[in-house]
Amino acid sequence: MATDSRIPKDSPHHLPLYGIGPYLIGGIIALCFLGILFSELGWIPSARIPSLEIPMDAGGALLIACGVWMWISGALLSKLEKHIRDNELVRSGAFAHVRNPLYSAFIFMCTGAAMIEGNIYLLSLTPLYCIVMALVLSRTEEKWLLHKYADAYPSYAQAVPRTLPRIGTSMRVRMYTSDIPKGCWIALDIVGNIGWISYVVCTVLLLEGGTEGPLEVALSCIEVICSLSLLGAVAELTTQRIDHLDWTLPRIRLARGFGVLAYAPVAGLLFSLVRISLAEGGGTPSVIPVVMAAGSVLCGVCSFILLRRYREINSQE
Repeated sequence: MATDSRIPKDSPHHLPLYGIGPYLIGGIIALCFLGILFSELGWIPSARIPSLEIPMDAGGALLIACGVWMWISGALLSKLEKHIRDNELVRSGAFAHVRNPLYSAFIFMCTGAAMIEGNIYLLSLTPLYCIVMALVLSRTEEKWLLHKYADAYPSYAQAVPRTLPRIGTSMRVRMYTSDIPKGCWIALDIVGNIGWISYVVCTVLLLEGGTEGPLEVALSCIEVICSLSLLGAVAELTTQRIDHLDWTLPRIRLARGFGVLAYAPVAGLLFSLVRISLAEGGGTPSVIPVVMAAGSVLCGVCSFILLRRYREINSQE
């Protein structure tokens, strides 16, 4: 468990009990509801893989259950309201794994609902939830917390992720920094973005074309997983920029951002080559797998170069 989890403050004034929470959670729920509604009405594109219906339903139910438990743990078991009234910064229990367990709980539940709906395109809302959450919280609650707990909150924020829970509760922070020139960074960033966008767009085009046969279904599943991984990594990097972090990052955020963008395209490239070989064998070569392979290379190489330029600078408690 985290040490020094409750830090009393002398001020008689405490932070708002609810703050921006009802508006942020309401917005996430509304976006999820509208996405599912529009999908059911056929107002937005739909990509469904019938053979994955049961796994997606099971995965969605599991995410909803995790979200419910996260909310119970953060709101009730952690006695959050009492700590707010007592001006105490809580860093134990659910708050040792994620800084915003109540908000994260609703992201988990809405993602689970999207999985049960079965439209793969709706899963792209999850990175959007994370970005919106970072934009809102960095300008509201996190500013209040930084002002109220100036000595304790910065190190806590470095060690514990904002949205996606981590494994473990250590408050030890390993920081990494990069010495890459800004011009080189921008060039690699642009080329890498072209790469992952090309891969994701091609995945959508293939899904629109339908899936036939077990091999086609397997390839589509892997491509969807790769695309969602890339979108999640981009969302992580976007939140880093919102936090004004680019050259200096905690290890966990470096791994979730550039780490995923560097290594997920390896799988994307391998299975794109499989598609190319199948297309050529059938006498109907398609440009889409070729573009996917090229996008994987661009994204992976550029991200790997950026990742390798990071060096650990310190470890702090």
